[in-house]
Amino acid sequence: MDSRSERERPVPRCVLLGPYRVLNWLYKPLMKVMRERWDTRFVILLPPGVHHYEAEFRPNCGPDDWFLIAPEFLDLMETVPRAGTDVFAAARSNEQRYGISYSLDIYQQERELAWRLVAGGARTPFRRRRPMPPAALAHAANESFRFFEDLFERHAIDLALIWPRSGGEAVCAAVAGARGVLVTYPYTAKHKNYAYWATGAYCGGLQHRLAYEAAGECAALPETEAAPPARPVYLEHRKIDQRYSLLGTVKQSAAHFWHWAEFLWLDFRAGELGRTQRGNPIREARRLWSDWLYYRRFIDLCEWDTARIAARPFVFFAFQNEPEFSVQGRCKEFNDQGAIARQLALSLPVGVNLVIKEHAWIGARPLDFYKNLLALPNVIMADPGLRAIDLIPKALATASLAGTVTLEAAMFGKPALIFTERSEFAFLPSVVAVHDLGELAAILRRVTANAEAMADPYKRSAARLKKATEMIGIEADPLFIKTSTDVAPAQVERAADLLRDLMGLHAQRVAAAGALAGRLD
Repeated sequence: MDSRSERERPVPRCVLLGPYRVLNWLYKPLMKVMRERWDTRFVILLPPGVHHYEAEFRPNCGPDDWFLIAPEFLDLMETVPRAGTDVFAAARSNEQRYGISYSLDIYQQERELAWRLVAGGARTPFRRRRPMPPAALAHAANESFRFFEDLFERHAIDLALIWPRSGGEAVCAAVAGARGVLVTYPYTAKHKNYAYWATGAYCGGLQHRLAYEAAGECAALPETEAAPPARPVYLEHRKIDQRYSLLGTVKQSAAHFWHWAEFLWLDFRAGELGRTQRGNPIREARRLWSDWLYYRRFIDLCEWDTARIAARPFVFFAFQNEPEFSVQGRCKEFNDQGAIARQLALSLPVGVNLVIKEHAWIGARPLDFYKNLLALPNVIMADPGLRAIDLIPKALATASLAGTVTLEAAMFGKPALIFTERSEFAFLPSVVAVHDLGELAAILRRVTANAEAMADPYKRSAARLKKATEMIGIEADPLFIKTSTDVAPAQVERAADLLRDLMGLHAQRVAAAGALAGRLD
């Protein structure tokens, strides 16, 4: 890169940083690097009630850094004016101003609301239903907009390291986007132990596409490298039966009672007994035994034998867990997985089955959700203990909202259907983004007609994407598994370089779109 290009790349002067336990391994050492390189100052947005983050980040702060407590979205609902204020008029004004929908872009991102918005209904045993009046919801979003508009204006924020996993953070992302400010965070790359800076608030695929084009042609990788990304031990497929076994449930129940008693004893010794809410172990035990009974009934609906599953040609559909950012965030415009599975089954050629498989996190959907799908004559549900890579090689094609099976399918030379453009795999030649469910039958006929002839190009594209991922990624402990801050200094320096590269790419996109930072209609 020449000196002129280097000078033209923007540098972060004031960063809004939202701590999160699975990201802090990078954020804390990165603060020092950014301050030394670019004299960056930070506004650290603390979640309400999470007091340890301030102590955790304080040693990494400079004299010009700020700590702010973010307003809790659900708490703001309690402050709704009783009369005299038209909260809906203010909400509609914000929707028009920011080009958003409160329900799609804000409410759906708030975890305490998202489970109510899950298509087909969510299974929520023993969960207390908090009233959610529409006026209170609109007021909470309105107040969040006021808070973040003032914050961006007062501190001249030019970079937001915010993962929009709540209603307030989704508002923050909308405000940042309207001002031309990049929103990003480390995101799991689905390849080895790599992470990359998300291309925008909801992880588009532009970085991957540009790196893919620069990577050049690659030879196909052995299918043995099509292993799924790392995941917590308790979510490993071989552990599912153990987790929901009678012995496993007894052990988990006993562990909850033991930890509850241990914390009470520590509170007693510290003279703070009764001052801290320690939860209800009986309620947790009821949930565990409810899950045990649910699993016994769920497993009866499943087929374990891959030979019987593959007795007829099939298309494989992998459900994604929800509510979850990858569904309610990245696929926020349409994420009704039940409707997609049903339409897939109805659109398949005669004699072809649809094999569905639930995510390893079982129990989020009511049993009737699966029974309604299995009532269709060509639908089979695979046992959750089977891995996707046990089924993909036998399938004609795969489908998911935007899951990792899309990449795994390419590794095996199989076509894949996704239902959003907001995916790092969307540009692969093996992938078709479906925009109209009415076109599914024609799409399925097309992608399966010459699948064998395209197997090698698909495999080579998967190898090329993995090379591209390494070009834009950093080596890190797998996210969601280990939250250690023990990351190599060279990787922190590389993360800073890649972050500045992404800021430059974002600035080009903003300029091309004609958006000016700080300008709102």
